[in-house]
Amino acid sequence: MSETAAPVPAGWYPDPAGGVRSRWWDGTQWTDDYSEPYGSAAPVAAAPTALAVYTPFVWGLVGLLALSLLSMLTFNFADYMSAILLNPDNPLAMFTPAYLFLMVAGFLSYWGSVALAFFDHRALTRAGVQSPFHWAFTFISPLVYLFGRAIVLKRRVGSGSATLWIAVGYIVATIIITVVWVVNAVSFVMQFAEYSQFS
Repeated sequence: MSETAAPVPAGWYPDPAGGVRSRWWDGTQWTDDYSEPYGSAAPVAAAPTALAVYTPFVWGLVGLLALSLLSMLTFNFADYMSAILLNPDNPLAMFTPAYLFLMVAGFLSYWGSVALAFFDHRALTRAGVQSPFHWAFTFISPLVYLFGRAIVLKRRVGSGSATLWIAVGYIVATIIITVVWVVNAVSFVMQFAEYSQFS
């Protein structure tokens, strides 16, 4: 429609300048009266701040990962292998106190991460983040939650990617520790085999 177009009845029509507003056509020309679409006057939640994005709960989850890493670092693999190889007839020899502690720490860390992810999700929702990454993905792994959380927050509010890099660092550290464990295990088994031949 334009002012030179054929006569059009007066009324609200889509704004010829574009957008979602309607503009009043008085039958001969466009007026300066605009109509906002229904519901657009509702208050818009402010974008979450960086402080709100990094809740105490997500830092608690990161802390549990750090404790898990620490328990792996302090696990005495040589003692564990000794207990197994020196007691071949005892199927329970592998359940050393250090091994049991590692398993219990892992169990508590896992379920603690699930609880913290739940509270973190709730805190993000209350801070104004729309549809944050769902906490239930923590059941797969806390790392999945940290990855997904970072990606979704980056898209929603433009920040929050620190947890992604923390998760990557945790994975790299876990791989290094696992490689060291495997090398130590192979070395220990070879030394034990040599010792057994001469005894």
